[in-house]
Amino acid sequence: MKVGRFRTPALSVALLLGFSTALALSMQSERRSWSVGVRLALGVLAIVLGLVVGARFVFIATGTALDSAGKADRPGRTIQTKWWVGGYWIVFFLPLAVATQTLLFWWLAAVPLAFLTATLVHECGHAAAALAFRLRITAVQLGPLLLDLKEWRVAPAIASDLGGAVVANDAYRSRLCALLFTIGGPLANLAFAIVCFMAWGGPVGILFGSASVISLANGLLGSSTPNSGLKSDGQALDDILWSWPRLTAERQIRAEVLLGRRPREWSLSLSDCLAEVKEDGTFLALLTFARAMDEQQMQVAERLLHEALSIPLPRNVRGDWYLEGATFHALVLSDARRAAELLEQARGSGLPEPGYALLAEAAVLLAQGKQAEARAARAGWLDHVSRSKNPNYTRAGHEWAIDELAKRLGPA
Repeated sequence: MKVGRFRTPALSVALLLGFSTALALSMQSERRSWSVGVRLALGVLAIVLGLVVGARFVFIATGTALDSAGKADRPGRTIQTKWWVGGYWIVFFLPLAVATQTLLFWWLAAVPLAFLTATLVHECGHAAAALAFRLRITAVQLGPLLLDLKEWRVAPAIASDLGGAVVANDAYRSRLCALLFTIGGPLANLAFAIVCFMAWGGPVGILFGSASVISLANGLLGSSTPNSGLKSDGQALDDILWSWPRLTAERQIRAEVLLGRRPREWSLSLSDCLAEVKEDGTFLALLTFARAMDEQQMQVAERLLHEALSIPLPRNVRGDWYLEGATFHALVLSDARRAAELLEQARGSGLPEPGYALLAEAAVLLAQGKQAEARAARAGWLDHVSRSKNPNYTRAGHEWAIDELAKRLGPA
C-alpha cells in the first residue's frame, strides 16, 4: 500500500467504520449466540483493523497526514485536522452506540454534533444580522466547506482554520451595521445556550448548551486564526469600537483600488495612512507601504517593511510582504541574495497562484544580471494580471515596481 493512498480521508473513514462495526458486532455476538468461528473471525478482524487505525492516528499525532489530506483548489487551503478527527469520532462511536444501545457511547457520538450545532447557530446569528440590514450574503462557510452563493457551488473553505464564516457585502458600511453583524453570532450562541439549559434541560440540553457557551467564549475571547489571519468576533468588536477610522481607511483604499487608481492617487494621504497603521503587518500596513513606494518615500517604506518582516505575520498577508521585500531588496537595495531568499520564503508561504510571484521574480532576476529571464518573468506576470478576475486589484500596489522595471528593461 502506498503512503499517499494510506493518507486519503476516504480510506481512513472506511477503515475506522470497519473497525467500529466489527467491534460492535463482536460485542453482540455472544448475545446473539453466534458460532465460535464467527465470533473469532470478528475478533481478529477488529484487532487487525484496530492496529491499522491506530497507525493512522499516529500519523495524525505527528501532523504528517491529515493536514495534507484535504483537497483544496489553492495551495495551503486544506481541511484542518480537527474536522477529520470530529468526523472519525462520529464514525467510530455511532455504530457502537447503535449496536450496544449504551448511553455512554451515545453521549460520545453526540459530542461533535453538539459543537457542529453550536457553530451552525453562531453563523445563523451572523446571517440573521446581515439580513436585518438587507446585506447580500455572498458565501457561507461551515467547517471545511464553503457554499459560494454567487456561483452556487460548494468549494473548500476560505480559511481552513476557521470553524465557520458568513461573508456579506458592505457589512462595514456603518459602525452600527458592523457592530450588530459581528455580535450576531455570539448573541445567537447565548440565546441557544439559555434555551438548552432552561427550556430543554436534561443531559442532552446540558451537552448542547455547554457547546454553545464554549463557541460563545471562543468567538469573543479567541485570537486570530494562525493561518488565515482572520480575526475573532471579539477582536473585530474591539476594532469597531476603538479603531473605526483604521477600518474605514482600509475600506476606502480598497474601493479606490478596484477603480484602478494607483497609490499616489488615493484620496487618503500617506500621513493619513501612517496615522492608522499599527506595527502588526496588516493589510493596511501593506497598502501604506505601496503608497510610500509610489511617492518615492524610501525611508518610510523601508521602515514599514522592516517592521513587518521582523514579526510573525498572519498567513493572509505573509506571502505579499515577502514578495514586496524581495522586490524592494532587488530594485532599491540591489541585494540579490537577500531578495532571492525572500522570494523563496514567499513561495513557501502558500501563494494563491503561481503567477502571483512573477513580478518579484523578474526583479530578482534583474538584480542577478539575467535580463532576458527578467523580461520573460515580467511578461508572465502581466499575462497573469490580464487573466485575473480583477486586474486592478491584482496590479494594486505594484505600480512602482512596474515603473522601475520599465526603466531598466524597457517597456513591456
